Amino acid sequence: LNAAFHTAVEPLEWLLVSKVRGSLYLLWGGAALVLLIAAMNVTNLMLARASTRRQEIACRAALGASRYQLARQLTIENLLLGGSGGAAGLGLGYLLLAALGRFGLDRFPRAAEVRIDAAVVAVSIGLALLAILLVGFAPLFDSWRVSASSALREATRGGTSGVSARRVRQGLVAAEIGFAFALLIGAGLLMMSFRNLLNTDAGFDREGVWTASTNASRARYEKDADLVALTDRLLRGVRSLPGVKAAGATSVIPLGGNYNDSVILAEGYQMKPGESLISPHQSVVTPGYFEAMGIDLVRGRYFDERDRAKAPLAIIIDERL
Repeated sequence: LNAAFHTAVEPLEWLLVSKVRGSLYLLWGGAALVLLIAAMNVTNLMLARASTRRQEIACRAALGASRYQLARQLTIENLLLGGSGGAAGLGLGYLLLAALGRFGLDRFPRAAEVRIDAAVVAVSIGLALLAILLVGFAPLFDSWRVSASSALREATRGGTSGVSARRVRQGLVAAEIGFAFALLIGAGLLMMSFRNLLNTDAGFDREGVWTASTNASRARYEKDADLVALTDRLLRGVRSLPGVKAAGATSVIPLGGNYNDSVILAEGYQMKPGESLISPHQSVVTPGYFEAMGIDLVRGRYFDERDRAKAPLAIIIDERL
């Protein structure tokens, strides 16, 4: 209880995305804005096209076409346009995922689950249908709003679309510019945050540091002395390579996510009720590790060859502990 160890039951979805939920929502918002900008752009183009087709639609209405028949014609045209756009988007997404795989996407956590499957296709088709309905409603409403007689009179005068239609298109353009600026500002803030993250002092120097992992078989290296001898041979070989300034071994790579923690109890100290214990992360390292990682030593000395099994115990702690 003093160490605050307890059991917490959480939904599986929250456990999987708890650390990236905010980032996912941000990405979804950006994707939704891009879709909205594209939908408004296409709506604007279709409104401009509908203004040139008023005479065509008026002639069809004058020849006896009902509103249902006109709506069916325009809806089919929109379905063909939106369907081809949705298919092209899915194809482009597939190609982009394949291209990202060549640049190391498989190194990200759960990267194998990032794929275009039936769920992605279903959501994409649903979004395409929704976009078709939203985009196609404005030209359809504009064609219904104008009577056949007025449209034919405009044709004889060589007139263009009305003031209200132009205002709607101008409003769509203004909204597109506003959403685009919102995306640019958000992208700029994300880039600044990423740059600040890269400049954060992690406590070690990652430049020029190379890592490799080993797995010694217990069947061959049964005793601790055998493992120590193996490690010594490996480190001597690495240090003899040209260009190597320092080399060391560790049980935990910084920020690697694999760590060991324990509880520290001060000898003779009586804990107060509810007081939390100290539970630091613990790493086992060899001489040369701190020098290879560029970790500054505030006081004392680094580990060296004197720190063997029969030597007095030595420990290096951080400033917080």
